[in-house]
Amino acid sequence: MDMLIKKYKDLHKGKKRLCLITNAIHPIKDSFEGSKEDQVMTIAEQMAAQGMKIESIVVRGRLSRDANKGVMDENDHLLSIFSKKTRTRIVYVDTPTSLLGALKTRRVTPVTVFRGHLELSPQMKIKVWVYKKTQEEKFPTLKKYSEKAAASNKLATHQVKVSYEYKSVDGSSTSVIPPEQRIKGYRYGPQVVPISTAEWDAVKFKPEKGIKVLGFTDASKIKRHCYMKDVYLFIAEPGNTRATLAVSAIARAMKEMNAVAILRCVWRQGQQNVVVGVLTPNISQNYKIPDSFYFNVLPFAEDVREYQFPSFNSFPASWQPNDQQQKAADELVQMLDLAPSGKEALLPEFTPNPVL
Repeated sequence: MDMLIKKYKDLHKGKKRLCLITNAIHPIKDSFEGSKEDQVMTIAEQMAAQGMKIESIVVRGRLSRDANKGVMDENDHLLSIFSKKTRTRIVYVDTPTSLLGALKTRRVTPVTVFRGHLELSPQMKIKVWVYKKTQEEKFPTLKKYSEKAAASNKLATHQVKVSYEYKSVDGSSTSVIPPEQRIKGYRYGPQVVPISTAEWDAVKFKPEKGIKVLGFTDASKIKRHCYMKDVYLFIAEPGNTRATLAVSAIARAMKEMNAVAILRCVWRQGQQNVVVGVLTPNISQNYKIPDSFYFNVLPFAEDVREYQFPSFNSFPASWQPNDQQQKAADELVQMLDLAPSGKEALLPEFTPNPVL
C-alpha cells in the first residue's frame, strides 16, 4: 500500500487495487499500539482516503484437524472491517481451479459507437443505436526503461521520452526549425512535393456520417472466415416503439428468408475510412428483450489474400508419412485438447486474465 501511495500519489484515484490471497487460518501478531481492530481500521481509513480497492480471496480447501476455529473467525472479522470501510470484495474459494475465477477483469461501461438512422432507402430510415458486442483486449505494451537514474532515487520513473528536432540539411543554420516553418513533403520520383495542411484538407476524403443498406443476399454466400475485427450490436433507439417494431419486422423477415444485409457504415463525422460489413438478424427468445442485429466487418477485394497450398499427394512417396508417423501426429493433436475428460475446466468466461 505504501508503494502505491509513493508511486502514484494523487494520480489514478479509484484505479489502485490490491489483491490479498490468504487462507486466513493462522493467528495474527498483536500490534504494539492499540488492538488488531484499531490497526485494521487505520489501514482501511487510509485506503479509503487514497481511493484504493482491495480484493480478499480466502482459499480454504479441506481443513486439517489442527485448524483453530476461533482464529479463523477472528481473521474473517478483521477482513470484514475492510468491506465496511472501503470498496472491498471478499471471495471464498475451495479449490485452486475456482481461484482462477476469483480475479475479475475490469468492467467497461458500454458506449454507443453510432446513434442515427439505418437507411434502407431515401424514404425509409430507422433510428438505431450501435454498441460493440465484442472487443479485443490487448496486453499492456512493453515500454523503454532507463537505468540512468540513481538506484537510491525511489521516486524515479525510469521513463524514456523521445523528442525530435529539425534542422536545415545544407548546414547554413544550426538552429532548430520551429513547427510553423515546417511543411510535409511527399516523394514523387526523385523530387519531393510539399503539400500544406490547407491543401491536404481540401483533397481529403470526407464521407458523411450514416449507415446505408447496399443490398441483401443469401446468408450462405457470406463465409464466417471473412469476418474481421470486432462484432457490433444494432438495437432500435430505446423508447422508440416504431423503431423497435421496424427492427423486429426486418430481422424476422431476414431470418425467415435466411438473408443478410450488406451495409456501408461511417460511424463519425469526418471519419476517413468507410466500413463495409454484413448485418445478421438476432432473434430474441425473451419477450422482454427486443430483436436486434449483429454486424461484422467484411474485407475489400484488395484485402483478401487466398493461398492455395499443394496437395500432399503431389509430393514424392519418400516424403509421405507412414502409418506410425501419422498415428503419432494424430495423438499429438488430440493431446492438445484442454478438456480430455469431456468437461472443459478452463472456460474463457470464468477464467479471466488478471493482467487485463
